[in-house]
Amino acid sequence: MIVAHSAGIKFFLKDLADTPWSQEQIDPQLVERMQTLSSHGVEVYLCKFTFSTLNLSHAKARPDEYITFVPSGIAAAAALQAQGFSYLKVG
Repeated sequence: MIVAHSAGIKFFLKDLADTPWSQEQIDPQLVERMQTLSSHGVEVYLCKFTFSTLNLSHAKARPDEYITFVPSGIAAAAALQAQGFSYLKVG
């Protein structure tokens, strides 16, 4: 399970145009790697609050089946921790 909020959402966007990360580039192999991980059950939760704060449309997210929106990434991470998942901050 991956919970992406704040700058973490950039890895799951169709493109970075009109975002705070418009000058950055994401490794194109990341999409392929995530497809492989999803075939093993990995899911991604994207934070709706982050999209709202940054005035980004949800349509900016990639339409991959393993990506789901949650109201709050932080709340989702906390709920998962309560179920025994571990929190690993990346970045």
